[in-house]
Amino acid sequence: MESLGDMARKDGRTVISTIHQPNSDIFEMFDLLVLLAKGKIIYFNKASLSVDFFTSIGYTCPELSNPCDFFMSMMSKESIELDHEEEGQVGMSGMDDAKIEAEYRKLIEYFDLKYTQS
Repeated sequence: MESLGDMARKDGRTVISTIHQPNSDIFEMFDLLVLLAKGKIIYFNKASLSVDFFTSIGYTCPELSNPCDFFMSMMSKESIELDHEEEGQVGMSGMDDAKIEAEYRKLIEYFDLKYTQS
């Protein structure tokens, strides 16, 4: 990542890379960040502003956490399943897949709306 960044700055080039859950050192090297979920852009701006953006819409990254780990968990369907498991709603008599999927789509629509309004 350092080499790509150096080449981009030296030659005035744009580098676009898809990285799933980079460590925090790599995240710090990003100029811009695009987060996609369910085909929707839920964030596209300076990487350095991403944590503050999500905090402003009610999703606060825990201190000393890797922002990428936080983003991946908050925008995943599994986070909804885990929330409902903790509340005792998932399992044999708990929340079914269709309800979880509906709640997940609602979450992504919320992120999309907040991004569009920003």
